[in-house]
Amino acid sequence: MAITFTDGYGLSYYDSLIVAAALEADCDTLLAEDLLRTGQRLEGLLVANRLV
Repeated sequence: MAITFTDGYGLSYYDSLIVAAALEADCDTLLAEDLLRTGQRLEGLLVANRLV
């Protein structure tokens, strides 16, 4: 699954592993600095730099 994010979204492999782990854990929101733009969604996972 992580390779999909590397190829499809241009994430580094390590960032892709974080996203894949969050999705596998059924998380709704991933708090991450400098991963993607705040508010962007990956396969239903909301990426945020801070909670709103």
